[in-house]
Amino acid sequence: MRPMKILVVDDEPEARRLIRDALSRDGHVVLEAENGLEAVASLDAEPVDAVFMDIRMSRGDGLTALERIRALYPSLPVVMITGCGRNDMIEEAIRLGAVACLVKPFSMGDVVGMLDVLDADSQRNASG
Repeated sequence: MRPMKILVVDDEPEARRLIRDALSRDGHVVLEAENGLEAVASLDAEPVDAVFMDIRMSRGDGLTALERIRALYPSLPVVMITGCGRNDMIEEAIRLGAVACLVKPFSMGDVVGMLDVLDADSQRNASG
C-alpha cells in the first residue's frame, strides 16, 4: 500500500496518539485535530487521503463535521470512531457518508486494516 496522509480527529489526546503512532509505524503521515471545527479548517489548509474522526467530541462533534466534509470534499473517505456503539449514531454516520465506523475498543490493527480497504477501494475507483 502506498503511504497516505491521514487526518485523525479526536478530543482525547491519548486516542489521537495511539492512532497516530500505529499509522506512522506503517509509513503514513498523520495530521491531528482536536474537534470537528479544527478538522474542517485543517482540510481547507492541507488535503489528506483519509480521515479518522470520533463521533462525540466536546467541540465540533463528528457528525456535524462529517456533513461539512462531505459537502466540501465528497470523495474523501471518512471513517468514524465511536466509544458509544449506539446503532442510531452509527447508522446516522453511514447515512451522512462515512465509509465505516470503528467501535471502541478496537485494535490498532483494525485501524491499519481499514486503510488497506480504503486504498483498495480508491484503486478500484481510479481504474473503473
